[in-house]
Amino acid sequence: MGDLDSAPPRSDKTINHRVSALFMVLLVVFVYLFFALKEAEAESVTVEVRVNGLTTSYTTAHHTVGELVDAIYPASNQVILVFPPRTAELTAHLQVTIQVKPAKVNPVVAANLQLAQAAATKASPPPTPRLAPPQPKSPTYSGTATWYRFGNNLTTASTQFPLGTRLRVTADASGKYVDVTVNDYGPSEETGVTLDLNRLAFAKLAPVGAGKILVRYYVI
Repeated sequence: MGDLDSAPPRSDKTINHRVSALFMVLLVVFVYLFFALKEAEAESVTVEVRVNGLTTSYTTAHHTVGELVDAIYPASNQVILVFPPRTAELTAHLQVTIQVKPAKVNPVVAANLQLAQAAATKASPPPTPRLAPPQPKSPTYSGTATWYRFGNNLTTASTQFPLGTRLRVTADASGKYVDVTVNDYGPSEETGVTLDLNRLAFAKLAPVGAGKILVRYYVI
């Protein structure tokens, strides 16, 4: 009992010193992280990336167009066209155009879709006779079509025909067609797209998520 009574009491100064040291360490770490995040934000830029006619905003810390493209599409053989050149420096609000190969349809998924379509055809009533389609007034052209949000009617943008021209556009993959009116000028030549359908018209040929499809079209 004598030894216990003689033990020196724990000093409050020692405890306060340790708490102060821990607080200083945490403060230094917090300040370091704060400035590190600020530096990372300062190095990031937001650019507009247009892939097969569809535009998306990207905030990135990459320095060149090539670095950004490689990050989005690691498989380089998928990319057909890049503009500006890959060596160009990324700056705020820069517009980067990328054209990629269309995605291949999984053969299993394609077979399932064919079975489902066949079953739906058997169960559906005979189709109502349709009027004879308008005769073409021009040769049949081949190209690609994408979509953009514009208007509530069946329309398209084109650099090939004057405004007001009526076109019949048929999707190569599905055989579906839609009649549209040219009411806008576009798309840009570097995109490789020949017709820029509005969303309503594109949805009659393929799911909007397809992005870009192969089509045939002529003047009616």
